[in-house]
Amino acid sequence: MARAVAVLFLIWIISGCALAKASDSKAVDSKALDPEFAAFRALKGGPLGDGQQALSAQQQTALLDEVGRNWLYGQGMGETILNIGAAIAFPPYILALLGNGALSLAGYEPVSIAQVMPTGARASYEEVRDSVTGAPGQAAAAIAGEKFRTQTMANHAINSAMLHPDEEVQFR
Repeated sequence: MARAVAVLFLIWIISGCALAKASDSKAVDSKALDPEFAAFRALKGGPLGDGQQALSAQQQTALLDEVGRNWLYGQGMGETILNIGAAIAFPPYILALLGNGALSLAGYEPVSIAQVMPTGARASYEEVRDSVTGAPGQAAAAIAGEKFRTQTMANHAINSAMLHPDEEVQFR
């Protein structure tokens, strides 16, 4: 039985990889990209769009600070806890995490169960998942006296850190 479950899980992962969407390989303005991906490319000194320059040391420091704060005061810590817990409860889940990591590094969109759900069920699933993964970030933000960062706020903070590293982002 366990072997059958592992085989089905592996088939699910492989079929998900086939459905993954490729991202554009053209160099584009970092504002048009996902902010975290643009930040990663800028830090790595990857291909930049026309007129773009690599980030200065001050910009890199500001960017890394914002990414860390977004993880701690947003959903990042909750998602990490959820992934570790799921991997402990169901060890083959590690394969899915490794597969999604490889897809992300290759420039593809990671696969999730929400992609195959109907629209109504997907909205409900994402709402529940956001509330579960957001709880540790909300607790950390409350203890630190910071404001909890939604994904939209986190993206804004990353863009601001990249474009204006001298200014502190204010969350209202």
